Amino acid sequence: MNLFAVFASAPQLQGALFHAHMGVVLAMATMSLVFWLWLHDRLYPLFSAFIVSGLALTVVRDALPNLAHIESEQRAAQTLAVVQCVFNVFSTAFFAALFEFRKNGVWAARLFQAVVLLNLASLAASLCGYHARVMPATNTLALVSTTFGFGFVVWMLALRRWRYLLPALAYAVPTFVGLMALARRVELLPNELHLDTGSPAGFALKFVALMMLGVAVARRTREAEAESRRERTRALDIALQAEAVLERRVQARTDELAKSNQQLLTEVEQRRVLERDLQQSLEAQQQVVALQRQFVGTVSHEFRTPLAIIDAVAQSLARPNAATGADFLPRVAKIRRAVNRLSTLLTNVLAEERLNTTLPGSLRTEAVDVRDLVGESSTLLTAQDAGRLRVQLPDAPVMIAADRTLVDIVLLNLIQNALKYSPVERPVSLAVHAAAGCAHVDVQDQGPGIAPEERERIFGKFHRSEGSASVPGTGLGLYLAREIARQHGGDVTLLDSSAAGSVFRLTMPLSAAGADPDGA
Repeated sequence: MNLFAVFASAPQLQGALFHAHMGVVLAMATMSLVFWLWLHDRLYPLFSAFIVSGLALTVVRDALPNLAHIESEQRAAQTLAVVQCVFNVFSTAFFAALFEFRKNGVWAARLFQAVVLLNLASLAASLCGYHARVMPATNTLALVSTTFGFGFVVWMLALRRWRYLLPALAYAVPTFVGLMALARRVELLPNELHLDTGSPAGFALKFVALMMLGVAVARRTREAEAESRRERTRALDIALQAEAVLERRVQARTDELAKSNQQLLTEVEQRRVLERDLQQSLEAQQQVVALQRQFVGTVSHEFRTPLAIIDAVAQSLARPNAATGADFLPRVAKIRRAVNRLSTLLTNVLAEERLNTTLPGSLRTEAVDVRDLVGESSTLLTAQDAGRLRVQLPDAPVMIAADRTLVDIVLLNLIQNALKYSPVERPVSLAVHAAAGCAHVDVQDQGPGIAPEERERIFGKFHRSEGSASVPGTGLGLYLAREIARQHGGDVTLLDSSAAGSVFRLTMPLSAAGADPDGA
């Protein structure tokens, strides 16, 4: 069907105006689609569809008398109904989008969506040949929806929403013309009352309305661009503010770190000074201690020689001699006891010096029999003290890995302590046995016992209990005995103490050669 053939007989001016109108519509539709691709706003494709479908409706409606001669009247009416339904769909959707019904009235937007659906249903019915039945209702629906929509716009203008004034003015004339046409179709107005849109005045009116709608849509584009610029400006401001805040935080953190680093450097320097001072103090103290140890060692060795001479002379004087009086022998024994105490003191001092200068695990150990160590310690006692010692030794060897000299000092200190705190007329017992992989030496005295609060403190260095003030001593014996035993992996403990006496135990681990396979 050639719709444009019917205009061949039209006057030259009318044809020129029609082609100008068509060119403007197509140009505006194309530009609107370009804006849609740029801004992604559904208003622009709806505007393109609206003006193109309006142009098609004008063409079909003005050409309808000639179309009836070319094709059947029924087919011409169906064509007009289809184009009318398409125009109703796009004009309703464009009207709702232009005046932003979704923002200004949700219920109005939903109502216009329903109108669009009803027009789509009418379009489907018209395509199926039922246009004669549905078009009266469709025209009535268009009349009612257009009247309602324009009334809603007037209500928005009454609320001083002036941004919609220009599109309302642009819609006023075509809406008025459309309402008159719809009113004639539903027989509300006589057919004689109509506006000739094909005349030059009618084309001029269409141009003005089309231009105003184009300006309204273009203003929407300008508003969208302005809103986009505002959003970009707002985003830039937020980014700049965030950057400024971040810079302030970074600067504050940098200042804190610089301050912390400075404080740390100051503390490090102070600690270096303190470390240097401490190192100097330690070196000075070590020099003093070294001199003290050297002095003690020298004095001890210097004392040993005259003490040995005195002891040898005392032993020779203790031999039976008719020239000596009856009270001579007790005096000699007293001399020997004094020499023995002084020798023990020197031995303990030298032993402590050795412990202080010996690293753990560097003892000069060898496999020795505890029974031999007990015998060696007994030979260092005076004849009177040796006579008070009661020794119980096992038949089998009790082998330990020990520094013989140091363990001799432990046994001698335990034995002399027991003799010293027991009455001179009472004996002291010493028993050796092996059990649970250890060698045990129990030394029992018959002294006054040790108070419960003193039982652990007696192992302290230079500690002397209140009840031992009348007994000579330095408080080094038990301390050295425990320290030497612990350096060998053993210990010295107080097993029992009462008014009848105390029992001290030396515990030393058995060597591989002396381990008891039965553990007893």
